[in-house]
Amino acid sequence: MAEIKTSDAKLFLIKLQQDGRGSSTVKTIRGVLRPAFQMAVDDDVLVKNPFGFELAGVIVNTEHTRQAVTRAQMNSFLKFVRYDNVYHKYYDVFYLLFHTGLRISEFCGLTLKDIDLENRIINIDHQLQRTSKMEYIIESTKTNAGTRKIPMTEDVYQTFKRILENRPTNLPEIMVCGYVGFLFRDKKGMPEVAMHWEHRFNHAVKRYNDIFKVQIPNITPHGRVIIRTS
Repeated sequence: MAEIKTSDAKLFLIKLQQDGRGSSTVKTIRGVLRPAFQMAVDDDVLVKNPFGFELAGVIVNTEHTRQAVTRAQMNSFLKFVRYDNVYHKYYDVFYLLFHTGLRISEFCGLTLKDIDLENRIINIDHQLQRTSKMEYIIESTKTNAGTRKIPMTEDVYQTFKRILENRPTNLPEIMVCGYVGFLFRDKKGMPEVAMHWEHRFNHAVKRYNDIFKVQIPNITPHGRVIIRTS
């Protein structure tokens, strides 16, 4: 502990972000380490707390202000997607992101075992990430409350049923950290990640705003899609 310098602490946090951790995760880790090292300073074990610096100048803030859409905007956007010649193939996923509250990384991590059609339950206990080194990893949900079982409404049930019925059977089943049977895969059988759906979502929103005079916010499934009820 006594050998850890401020530069070491900064490099450690920078490396966490380079490996795919979001700024909020890095802040949480630093929030645990700083008071622990401060105790060592208070007990005269250390002269200086290596984690006592301002974090803003060390890592990039990847948090985005959540933009909400009204229910009317959601319905209008989904109707556009459903009947658009290009984006209609993404309708089911967009619908689920709006109506389940799933984070995009949680959705990408869903496997066949997580979709219980018999009991109409979605099991959420992990998320799929791809690191800056293009490595696929499985992580636990962000908080204990993130591990949950979501009941399906009739529409959500029918949407998942369509997805499972149309899931290609001629692609490889790639295992990631012991998980296999991902709902959406690319041509090589690798599970699709958040970036794929963020791009599709953003392009669909841009197309919608190019056509209609009444614009919708630049909503994105980076975290959860938020519906404003007021």
